[in-house]
Amino acid sequence: MATTSAGNTMKQFIEQAKSVANSIAPMWPLDESIAINPCWEFTDQPIEQVAALWQFCGDIKLLMPLSFYRQQLGENDPEFVKQQFKLRGTENRDLPRWRNVAELLDQVQKRKQAIPWRDEVVANISQACGLYAQYPDRFAEKDSLYHHWLVLGRKDQGIESVMVEPELHERFHGLPDTADELFAACFDSMLKDVPEQARYCYLLALQMDVLGWASSFALQRWRHNDGRLVAELLAIRMAWDLILWLHCENRHPKRFVELRELFQQQIQAAPAAIETIKQQQQPLWQLQHRYESLQLDQFNWQPPSTSDTVAPAFQAVFCIDTRSERLRKGLEQQSDFQTFGFAGFFGLPINYQSPADGRVRAQAPGLLNPASMVTPATVSKKAGKLDIKALFKQPLASLTAVETLGFSRLPQLIGQGKNPRYDDLTALQALRVDAAETDVLNWLEGLLGGLGIEQWADDFVFVGHSSHHRNNAQQAAMKCGACGGQSGGVNAQLAAELLNQQPVREGLAERGWNIPTTTTFHAALHETVTDQLHMLTPNAPEALLKRFSDAADFARQHRYDSNESDNGGLLAWFQRKAKNWSEVRPEWGLADNCLLLFADRKRSRELSFNGRAFLHEYNASNDNNGELLAQLLQAPGIVAHWINSQYYTSVTDPDRLGSGNKLLHNRVANNVGVFEGNGGDLRIGLARQSVHDGNQWRHRPVRLRVVVDAEEQVIVRALEQAPPFRNLVDNGWLFIQRLSPAGELCPVSINAA
Repeated sequence: MATTSAGNTMKQFIEQAKSVANSIAPMWPLDESIAINPCWEFTDQPIEQVAALWQFCGDIKLLMPLSFYRQQLGENDPEFVKQQFKLRGTENRDLPRWRNVAELLDQVQKRKQAIPWRDEVVANISQACGLYAQYPDRFAEKDSLYHHWLVLGRKDQGIESVMVEPELHERFHGLPDTADELFAACFDSMLKDVPEQARYCYLLALQMDVLGWASSFALQRWRHNDGRLVAELLAIRMAWDLILWLHCENRHPKRFVELRELFQQQIQAAPAAIETIKQQQQPLWQLQHRYESLQLDQFNWQPPSTSDTVAPAFQAVFCIDTRSERLRKGLEQQSDFQTFGFAGFFGLPINYQSPADGRVRAQAPGLLNPASMVTPATVSKKAGKLDIKALFKQPLASLTAVETLGFSRLPQLIGQGKNPRYDDLTALQALRVDAAETDVLNWLEGLLGGLGIEQWADDFVFVGHSSHHRNNAQQAAMKCGACGGQSGGVNAQLAAELLNQQPVREGLAERGWNIPTTTTFHAALHETVTDQLHMLTPNAPEALLKRFSDAADFARQHRYDSNESDNGGLLAWFQRKAKNWSEVRPEWGLADNCLLLFADRKRSRELSFNGRAFLHEYNASNDNNGELLAQLLQAPGIVAHWINSQYYTSVTDPDRLGSGNKLLHNRVANNVGVFEGNGGDLRIGLARQSVHDGNQWRHRPVRLRVVVDAEEQVIVRALEQAPPFRNLVDNGWLFIQRLSPAGELCPVSINAA
């Protein structure tokens, strides 16, 4: 019976290890960048609990330090005075945290000259993972990541010299050949009598030592429901602890006694340590709430305008991206220009095959897997040519590119710096969509229903957006945040082309959607670095182009950080930033986002959100059961939370949840991510330069506030139909409020009838 019980416990531990491996949020490759909450798999728990757990297991911070709140709130703020008193005596005290065997061994050995064990362990694992990701075809399908690392380790005898540890190399030969066997061996040697909660902390701490690679490999689980790679990575990290444990036991028995005692002490202290952290962080959470409420107070909410509605001469629908808000305000300076906000690539979930390189890319939010293919009807002459720009996407690329191309290409390379060209700023003449007529009509009906258009203008524009700048490994993250690094231009052009087709209009008319024959649809692209609007379809009226030009001037003026008044000069200034290869802050992306508003534009047209709000059309009068709102909460609601969380955590812990200094970035293994410098773990999150201007944070770390123009009952019904989003509300990852008819923000009682 005892043997059976021990076997069951070991089996439970292996399952526990795989469960921990599956709790890591994915990270997309650089050119498919999608923002995500790094704690996404933990959002079924209160944020305060997760913050304490991550602080203990990974030394990862989800809160700002007391000094930040002192600076932002002021020492005389009543809430600050109250919470500072509670924190008295603890401000400079280190919080307890878990230390893996590698760190404990450094503490025991007091190594002065050799590389710290933890640094060497992470570097060793990272190099193996980089090879595995860079050359996937070289590894037979039967060769697991763990097996690949083990083979490399058994061949690498140099590690003994590097770490000044004779016989260390022999430990690799004693390791099991599979990940499951490794889990079992570690359980037998180190964890047999360890309580389940402490084992969980240990497993999570191991995984967080290589959080970047774990996040990268988690994408396979996300896309294909295959968690094998992340579990094997955890086994590799655990194998290193087992190697050091056994090596110390055999080579340094006296040190091993101390090592084992320290390990057992933290096992016993783990549950209490997490609770201690949670209690010590409570005053900081109160200050965070205070700080967040003051941010929201900056918006002057008002009741809807009662002025007469002017028939629109022009209409335009934008992505809900926060950078669109200033441009929309510029267009709305004239009362006959009506704008809308709509997420999800205008409701057209498609794949697009570029003729330039033949690649197929998803033109849809990261939550969707589109099935329909769109291709240009005319093939680009550039197809099949050498992609010069791609040569510059690897470390030391400028040297190898010149060697490969010869100096005959030098003028072209210089030209790319002075006058770069971008495919998505040019119309594709015509698009061909491989989708059934019913699917197309369903897409367009969903789009028109979401926009809620009451009067049609003669000219209607779909405006996608993209970011164009030079020499930035994370450029795709600036394009959107939710769009897999893609521009929205293709979707804008497809929407315009479809709605201009007579058979499509007839099909929509049969469904009750009558578009006047006088209405013409256009497509444009908002280039977010310069705030220029590029037409993607021909024959736009001059009056529309003039409105676009004036709105772009308006947006640039409100973005510029000085009193510069020459808009021509401003455009040139932004264009220089876009072209400059040494510019580390070409634009701020979605920095400072804090609000998602679901409402008719009439409710917010008179307000200025200073580029901090996602604005999505929503009319509750046709949504009594909350079904439409539930869809919005589940899709753009979660996407906005992901974006907000990526920026938030890149500020609260730029070292662990941000990607560090952009100047030191090196692309890794087919664009899976970046190193900061030449090694260490893969980095997640945003570069410091994307959230900090050198003097202060340009993203203020606040959790997303979702505001809905609807009755409380409608919001509650929607939340009941959107469990993942409700988790975020219930557990404090974001907030939801309703906008009253009087223009007041009111709380939502989740249990309201």
